[in-house]
Amino acid sequence: MRRLLLAAGLATAAPRMHADPPALRFGISQKLLVGVNLSDARAAFVLWSHEILASIGFRLVNQEFILASDRLQSGLRGGTLDFVVLTLPEFRKVRAYVDTSQIISDQSGGEELLLLVKDAGPMKTLTDLRDRTLLIHDHAWTNMASEWLTVSLARESLPDPESLFRQITRSPKLSQVVLPVFFGQADACITSRRSFATMTELNPQLSKQLRPLAVSPRLVAALVACRKDYPAALRQKLVGRILDLRSDASTRQMLTLFQSATYKSWGEDLIQPTLALLDTYDKQQASKGVRP
Repeated sequence: MRRLLLAAGLATAAPRMHADPPALRFGISQKLLVGVNLSDARAAFVLWSHEILASIGFRLVNQEFILASDRLQSGLRGGTLDFVVLTLPEFRKVRAYVDTSQIISDQSGGEELLLLVKDAGPMKTLTDLRDRTLLIHDHAWTNMASEWLTVSLARESLPDPESLFRQITRSPKLSQVVLPVFFGQADACITSRRSFATMTELNPQLSKQLRPLAVSPRLVAALVACRKDYPAALRQKLVGRILDLRSDASTRQMLTLFQSATYKSWGEDLIQPTLALLDTYDKQQASKGVRP
């Protein structure tokens, strides 16, 4: 009896051990939230923390998620960020610090960029764009429009866009990019094939009167990455949850912000055309004495 009482006393005195949920420090590049209401973005990430991460036992510990490119990159290099959403140009600079065994990106596998002109207009080749006006859709899907256009012009022995065009204007509003070309108020525009398809659904006349003067390869604008030395078991658990996201009530807002219906795991071959384009761009700039 005495032994039982002693055992009971020890059991009562022993502290209860509760392991804290694994911490996660998250960041997303500002470059991917062009034209997005940042208050809505922050609210979506809080929802993500409470309803998505909590469901797999993670806790988000940082209060600031939306980061400038230099802070995002330094966070990965210094180990103060664990999980990020970043552009491909940013990824190239921190590739050594992130896990590349799985490329997590939009299920579409990339996006084509379109350089659109009036079908009945005078522009038949890239050379005809000299001293014209260009509008660029400022959007996550078009974040490499300048690099693609520069490379495309160089292949035709034409100067950089800033020298070729009389004026270049960017706008986050798709209608302010496409419609001026349609109405003859601007000469050319760049947007993504997906964005243009959305507009043509609303106005089929656009596809009849505008045509692509140039089309990019399928480019990957952004990807999801985990820090390489983040614990492997936690990394796989987190990646598994991201791949299982569906557009339900608890995730729809976040997926909308990331411009995705769902995510998919890819091999590294997915990003090779994008990396090749950026490599070519850097070499062209270096040949002109411009530091990439």
